[in-house]
Amino acid sequence: MRIFILILLVGGFNSLSAQEADSTLIQLAQVPENFTRKMESRIEKVESEIVGKSEKYLRKFQKQEKELRRKLESVDSLTATEMFHDIDEKYNELKNKLRGSTPELKKLNNNYIPLLDSIETSLNFLNISGTSEILKSKEATQVKDAIESINSVRSKLGQAEDIRKFVQERKGLLLEKFSELGMVKELRKYQKEFFYYQATIKNLKESLNDPDRMVSTALTILQKIPAFQKFFAKNSQLASLFALPGSYNSASSATLNGMQTRSQTQALLQQRFGSGANISQSINSSIQQGQAQLAQLQGRLNLPGAGAELEMPNFKPNMEKAKTFRKRLEVGANMQSVRTNGFFPATSDFCFFIGYKLNDKATTGIGLSYKIGWGEDIRNIDITHQGVGIRTFIDYQIKESFFITGGAEMNYRSQIREFNQLDDITAWQKSALIGITKKYSVAKKVNGNIQLLFDLLYNQQVPKTKFFLFRLGYNLK
Repeated sequence: MRIFILILLVGGFNSLSAQEADSTLIQLAQVPENFTRKMESRIEKVESEIVGKSEKYLRKFQKQEKELRRKLESVDSLTATEMFHDIDEKYNELKNKLRGSTPELKKLNNNYIPLLDSIETSLNFLNISGTSEILKSKEATQVKDAIESINSVRSKLGQAEDIRKFVQERKGLLLEKFSELGMVKELRKYQKEFFYYQATIKNLKESLNDPDRMVSTALTILQKIPAFQKFFAKNSQLASLFALPGSYNSASSATLNGMQTRSQTQALLQQRFGSGANISQSINSSIQQGQAQLAQLQGRLNLPGAGAELEMPNFKPNMEKAKTFRKRLEVGANMQSVRTNGFFPATSDFCFFIGYKLNDKATTGIGLSYKIGWGEDIRNIDITHQGVGIRTFIDYQIKESFFITGGAEMNYRSQIREFNQLDDITAWQKSALIGITKKYSVAKKVNGNIQLLFDLLYNQQVPKTKFFLFRLGYNLK
């Protein structure tokens, strides 16, 4: 917290009134002290993912090029030698750059990340001349380390873009040559992997633009400080890309200098096509048609997987493959209650599960359940450890929010007095379930679900259990 108070003192505290200063200090007291350290950790994690995924896909591309060379050699050995003679060296060079500890910094002006820019500018503001002298050495070091981590992740993103451009060029060359030989199908796997690599890096880049509560709070406080506002307007990446309001007029006049004005353009059109209402209407009509066609094309290109569909018409991408392992996981819980049947008391099952998204429609997972007994009825409540269970499941989307659910379970239904009771495998009952799940949105990051499942092995249970099960649950998105 001392960091942010000192920023205020150095960066414009004198420009605030006493009442404004008191208000700002109260807000600063709510900012977590480990903001800088958390930012460094988060950015380093994304950087590690970028390097890991890029190396993984480079190995895949290199392996597939060897396979393509082998296939091409059987048709045209001279062309194969010409196209693949130095390809291993090029891929190894890209790998070595990724592993470099002090890579060349690349400013991604064409890939602006707003949140990363705000964090970087905030950290640079902490590190301005004068501030670092007042900060404790440990705090100043944390700020500098966080700045270095941002520079490093920018460099890795730049290297990932170099890889993307290189593979895109290779794909174009291979497609041209293999098309001439009637071997386009041989490139399908290479093209698919290139699509997934682009999507993976895009997802990682977007993760850098997803603020959590701590980041939002810290940035909100900083943006209320006049000195920081001025610093951001002059030193942020946004300021280098576009002229911010402070210099808008001068930048605008410089930008417009030498460009054709509207009146000059109209004069050139009339000189070439003549004047009159018909000419104007014709031009306007052509412009509208062109805009409509452009909008249609842009809409098609913006669809998930559209770029791949233009080259591979039958390719249906699995967008989950482009996500990190953690992003493909979902955790949740569900419960069910069963009335007493003369053998067992009334029970409630609570299950905690973790799922893994196989693709856009299917999720599989495993769960552990605990059964609590309530007794015979409301007048004879007796809470007991009534059993445990192990579950596996798979959900497959059939229409919008409806899913087919299947699964297998092993349940120990007897009252547990000692843990060694669970060692008796014969006491565990097997269930094979199939049914319907309805999923619905509860909150921004929470889904609810209702399940109606049928136990295909209920007849084999001793004593018999219910034929159908009704469960309610929630899971995090």
